[in-house]
Amino acid sequence: ASAGGNLRIYYANASGGAPNELLPSNEITGNLSAPNMSADGSRFTFVADITGNGDIYVWSLTGGTPEVAFPTDASENFPVFDGTSQHLAFSRKHNGTEDLFQWTSAEDKGSLRGGAGDQTRPRWSPHGVLYFTSERGEGSWDIAIVDPSNSERRIVARDVKLPMRAAPSLTPDQGAVVYVSSESELANAIRVTDLQSGETVEFETNLVACGEPAMMRANGRTWLAFTALPNTGSDWRSLHVIDVTDRIP
Repeated sequence: ASAGGNLRIYYANASGGAPNELLPSNEITGNLSAPNMSADGSRFTFVADITGNGDIYVWSLTGGTPEVAFPTDASENFPVFDGTSQHLAFSRKHNGTEDLFQWTSAEDKGSLRGGAGDQTRPRWSPHGVLYFTSERGEGSWDIAIVDPSNSERRIVARDVKLPMRAAPSLTPDQGAVVYVSSESELANAIRVTDLQSGETVEFETNLVACGEPAMMRANGRTWLAFTALPNTGSDWRSLHVIDVTDRIP
C-alpha cells in the first residue's frame, strides 16, 4: 500500500478491522515491497530501497529488528522462503540482466540459475524453484523449473503471459502451474500444466485476455480465480471465480 508517496507493508486481522502498517517509517524508511513469510511463521522477508538499490531484509519475528541479508551494490527482488523456512530464492539485477540466487541462514549460496535474458520471480515447489525466463529473447516469456541442488532447469510452459508483479501460480497441491498463453488467440483459456508429467488441462472461458490466474482450496472445493475483459475493445477488467473441483485432483 502507498503511504505518503511511498510503498509500505500493511497487515490486517482476518476477523476484520482497519489495516495497520507493519513497519513504521521511523523504524525503516523508503519503499518496502515483495513481502514473504516463512512457512513456520518465524521469519519475514521484504525488499527496501533505502540505499537506492533493492536490498533484501530478513526479520526474525521471535525478536530483533529487520536486517539486510547480504549487502551488495546490485538490486535484489522477489525473496521467497522454501517449505523448510531455511532457504531463500531471489532475483538479482547486475550488468543489465536478472538472475536467480539462493541464500541459507545468513550465507549467500551464489547463483541458482542464470543465462541469457532475465530469470525472475521465483517460487518454491516440491519439485524445484519455478520462475519466469526470457532467455529466448525480449518479449518472449516461458515458465521454467530449476533443481536447487545442481541448477539444472527445464521449460514447463512456453509463451506465457506475465501476471502483474506475481510469481508463477501453483495448484493447491503445488504439483502443477497455472498460467495464460501470451498468444492472443489462446488468451481466452486458463492452462494448468503438471510439473512432473507435463500434461496440460485447459479451462475455456467466454472472455477475452484472461490474466493473473490463481487457484485455491476452500470448503472442500477447488476454485480458479482470474481477471479478464468481457469482450474485445473493453477497457476494464473484472475478477472471475469458477469451481474446478471436478477437473483438478
